[in-house]
Amino acid sequence: MCHLGLVVYLFFANSLFAANGKQNPAIAEKSKPLTIIIFAVTESASDVFDGISKRAVVHRELTDWQKNKVFASKASIVVLAQSGQKKCGVPNLVIGKNNYALKVIEKSRPVGQLSSWEMIKSIVKKYSNQKRPLNLVLISPGKNICDVDLCQKVATQKFTNVTTHVVGMALSHREKKLMQCLTSQTGGVFLNAKNISHLKLSLEDMHKRLLLHSKYNASLVSLNVSKPVKTGKTFKLIMTGHGNRFDRIVIRSVDRKVSYSYIYPFAQERVKQNPTKPLSKTSKRTLIMRAPLRVGEYRVSYLSVVDNKEIAVASLNVIKVVAKLDATLSATAGSKIRIEWTGPADRYDQIRIVAKSDPGKPLAYNYVRTSKNGVMFLHLPARPGVYEIHYLGKDDKVLANNVVVALPAKVTLESPETVVAGVPFQISWQAPVNQYDRIRILSIEKPDKSLAHIYAGSYPKSNATMIAPRQSGSYVLQYISSDKSILAHRVFRVTAAKVNLMTGTEVVAGQFLRVKWQGDISQYDQIQIVRNRQKSNMNQAKKKNNMSHDVLDSVNKAYARVYAGYSKKGVANLEVPEKAGAYEVIYITRDKVILARQPLSVLGASANINPLRPVSPGSKFKVAWQGPANRYDSIRITRKIKTRVPDSKSLVPNSSKPELSCAPQPKKLKSTAYAYVNMYANRVISFIAPLESGEYEVQYMTRHNKCLAMTRLLVKHKGL
Repeated sequence: MCHLGLVVYLFFANSLFAANGKQNPAIAEKSKPLTIIIFAVTESASDVFDGISKRAVVHRELTDWQKNKVFASKASIVVLAQSGQKKCGVPNLVIGKNNYALKVIEKSRPVGQLSSWEMIKSIVKKYSNQKRPLNLVLISPGKNICDVDLCQKVATQKFTNVTTHVVGMALSHREKKLMQCLTSQTGGVFLNAKNISHLKLSLEDMHKRLLLHSKYNASLVSLNVSKPVKTGKTFKLIMTGHGNRFDRIVIRSVDRKVSYSYIYPFAQERVKQNPTKPLSKTSKRTLIMRAPLRVGEYRVSYLSVVDNKEIAVASLNVIKVVAKLDATLSATAGSKIRIEWTGPADRYDQIRIVAKSDPGKPLAYNYVRTSKNGVMFLHLPARPGVYEIHYLGKDDKVLANNVVVALPAKVTLESPETVVAGVPFQISWQAPVNQYDRIRILSIEKPDKSLAHIYAGSYPKSNATMIAPRQSGSYVLQYISSDKSILAHRVFRVTAAKVNLMTGTEVVAGQFLRVKWQGDISQYDQIQIVRNRQKSNMNQAKKKNNMSHDVLDSVNKAYARVYAGYSKKGVANLEVPEKAGAYEVIYITRDKVILARQPLSVLGASANINPLRPVSPGSKFKVAWQGPANRYDSIRITRKIKTRVPDSKSLVPNSSKPELSCAPQPKKLKSTAYAYVNMYANRVISFIAPLESGEYEVQYMTRHNKCLAMTRLLVKHKGL
């Protein structure tokens, strides 16, 4: 059994992780970094990591990489080992092949601890004569860091062209601190995996970083800013060289503690085959960036995606911007004016329109950050006068001002002189439309209440449709500004609407009545069938509401209704109530004003069913009937109700024996058979008798379960 302390994999970064194992011909052989992956097989490698020993986890990951040919076939393996169980010993250098290294990890018994500092020294000493950059990747299982002064040693003796990266496996707080110090001193990256899946992702991340780092010489990148830049303004940054897709250019403070803005100079470019390939080899390009909002010296840094190193830097001098305003000297009150501005453009800087008498109260304002290209639009107040435009900076300090005169607005309003009550009519206007200007209708008798209004800003063509009030009389149409000033008005008169109803005067209960109407129609007017009311009630409602037409009270129930606006031809069919009596057809507006009425007499409906002979269970028999045959009227067969009382008024033809009365049947009583009568023009319906013997009832029922006729049916077997 081997007792080895450290296993090291040696490979070329540009070929070890490449699927095809080919080297990049664009990079010289001498500039290829030499990358070494280190795994220390110490006593901590036998610790459990996500249910499996750390040594087994690492062996499995490296074996998978080997099978998938992630490693190049010619990559060599270096083993650092120590003899015995010496604590913090110095490892010896042993060279083997790929398969041998994997067997060492699998079969060796983890013992002792190793000095991380001695590992680095041994590897650097061995390969420093090749004069190539070294990338050391330490996969640390933990507890093998016996160097208390590791950070101090690395800081004292700095190696040139050596970068150390660490992938930890659930390291403790102390171990993480030491490893972070090691990577920060050498410009590497520290990743700490918490479980197996996290370790896999960490190794893949490290693979990408190393592969990217080997693809170009970042020292060739340079930045240049030619002249001072004003606060908040865009400027041109000249960059030479090439880099990788997610390299960044960041504007930072001189001490590098605060970042203000950044761009990805190569983010717009696409590569079809290899996303880690250098994206551009353009020697010079111009980039656009925006300067910070504060005056001072700044640092423009080019940061590598590999290790976030500052590869190139340029100084940026941000100078103060003098606030200026440029706007028209006069404009119509309430109109929108264009304001061009320059200034510091801090986050809460504002441009306001204020009155000279009260400069602290803004009449219109907006934040400069919402404007584009230094141009803002604001609405002047609707009241004519002299106003000021202010640029407010930090602490509400006025940095610039300008004077603007609001001229009286010329507003015209057009509408018909006479309109019909409840009917839509067209209006138009000419005005410098503000967003919250309104056009409203007021009664001359009660001018304190608006009957209808629209917002002029919602109609860009300066015309709209409004609905006339329901009551006849004199009204005024007003154009109101956002500050409630009346800019224009027009008086018009509303006349009573005229509607004609055409319908029959008599109809049988339950049938449909055809109604026609014509006249001044509104969309939500209704045609209804209601009970005929007394004249005294109508006159009282008319006097109460001061109306020229009758008003429908809330007690009067509508038995059928239809909206007038839903019928383009002015024709509809209304279902007549099943209860006989005096009714009327009315035309009623949305405000319950009756514009037309027509009396209607509903006659009682009658029906008759011919007597039936006894039938056998399951046999066919016919039922002959007479009746109104309205839609949804039906003939039903039900069980005989024992509680029915004989009615002497209902007699079976040619018989002196009284028949049972046609009283309403219980709701829970189910029909054994039924048929709709309007489907049988010959007024004869064939039924199949119930399968159970007994007495049944055959009833003529209306749509609303009103019984008009009934006869008895006896079902029995022959011979009984």
